[in-house]
Amino acid sequence: MAKKDIKKEVQEDKINAEDIHNKQLKWIIAIIIIVFVVFLGTYYGVKTYQYNAVRFDYLGAHWVIGGTETNPSYRASFKFGNNENFGLYMRNDPRKNNVSIGENITFKFYPNILTSYDKDLESCKEAVLNQINLVYFFSGVNVKLTPAMFNRTQAEERNVTFATCNSAVSKTVIILRKSEMPSVEQDERNKDCYIINVGNCENSLAVEKFMLAIMKQLQQEKNTN
Repeated sequence: MAKKDIKKEVQEDKINAEDIHNKQLKWIIAIIIIVFVVFLGTYYGVKTYQYNAVRFDYLGAHWVIGGTETNPSYRASFKFGNNENFGLYMRNDPRKNNVSIGENITFKFYPNILTSYDKDLESCKEAVLNQINLVYFFSGVNVKLTPAMFNRTQAEERNVTFATCNSAVSKTVIILRKSEMPSVEQDERNKDCYIINVGNCENSLAVEKFMLAIMKQLQQEKNTN
């Protein structure tokens, strides 16, 4: 009797193990199928979206609208420096960016640029992202950006360069600061200093307007030559 019970238990354990194995196998197959279906849906969805993507020309660049309907992105492709096909992404429609820009503003940059801000700007969620966008943008013409602060005390606390429009001698300074309204300006006394007023944390609009203004000047120079 004892031997029969043991044999029966072994058989039951074997059946249970087979059931567990089969269930695991079914789950693995199901997951593979789901992943494959999602992959195909994403692949053909992206292909269809890219095929139907809206394209337009603006400021001498070819633009493609990507992203989603609720969160679009705008990719520009244009000649920038020695790069024949420089790619630039923006979060806002460049054609509808109405940020104010100073009259007769001209852009000319030294090989090294100081981007100067203060702690107040850090409260804006897009502050870091837009600093990265500026670094990437100027990398297209091999210009290096170095962070600085226009508050002397804060600069000393963080051991970074203190930079204002007054200290921009034989160098380019870009000031990023909060303001009532977003705008882009060139300092009246020091033409090597540019001020990006981000309004109430409207960083991307103001920074993108700054880059668009540079693109506009490049197009004008190209048309003149």
